[in-house]
Amino acid sequence: MNIQAKLVVAFAILCLLGACDSPRFVARVEIANRTAYPAGVKVRGSTGGWLNLTTVRAGATEEVREVLDQGPSWTFRFGYSDVAVEVTVDREALADANWRVEVPEELEERLRDQGVSVPP
Repeated sequence: MNIQAKLVVAFAILCLLGACDSPRFVARVEIANRTAYPAGVKVRGSTGGWLNLTTVRAGATEEVREVLDQGPSWTFRFGYSDVAVEVTVDREALADANWRVEVPEELEERLRDQGVSVPP
């Protein structure tokens, strides 16, 4: 293969690599937890598995930076002990909320109903 052919092949490879979608990220997602329990937080899009985001202390707000964009629909799973609550939010609604989501009060209600003690 002559040098010109090698250059054409190299250029074609670079063009193909540039056409591939690289993952997109959201600069930050803020999670507010007004419950009396810490909450583990995971997220996923309409396809794919769960991505661990963080654990938010009771009564605290955590900011997670550079979150992999989950696409048009984001499902958050908030959990403590063996109890979990899922909330699905459209990407547009999440962006309108300035990328802020709250741990649902339902998590605390379920934990109390199951007799799970509030941690010290």
